[in-house]
Amino acid sequence: MADLSRDVENANGSIAPIFDKEKEQQRLKEAQVISQISNIVMTLGETEAMKAAREKPENTGKTDAELRQTEAYPQRRK
Repeated sequence: MADLSRDVENANGSIAPIFDKEKEQQRLKEAQVISQISNIVMTLGETEAMKAAREKPENTGKTDAELRQTEAYPQRRK
């Protein structure tokens, strides 16, 4: 206990920042943009796959759930 420094003026200066706030905010923005792009691509793939499945004459009158089970749907979604 005798070696414990009681210098209160310089006590806080020895702690370095754990992370750069601006850099972390930029990283989060980039992650959000990537996520948004991913959502757009997935929605486009879903739309195109449903369109391809609906174009097949044998799929006339099927529900969306039924169309997702057809051969045309997964082939187009890839």
